[in-house]
Amino acid sequence: MAKNGKIIIDNNEYSFIEGETILDIARKNNIDIPVLCYLKDVTETGACRICLVEADGVPVPLAACSTYANDG
Repeated sequence: MAKNGKIIIDNNEYSFIEGETILDIARKNNIDIPVLCYLKDVTETGACRICLVEADGVPVPLAACSTYANDG
């Protein structure tokens, strides 16, 4: 059974279902994160690195298209 969680993007809290990427959550909430190599329903590669985002506690930027959301 998939778990629900909450993620904070730009100081706003959003709900998500386990298995959603940061990009999925952003798009669902009308937040624009540019992408180049992302194709819906195709395995994410994160190769182009256009969708890099910062995450608290992580020392390097993450590819939003291939990084799954964690609660909090």
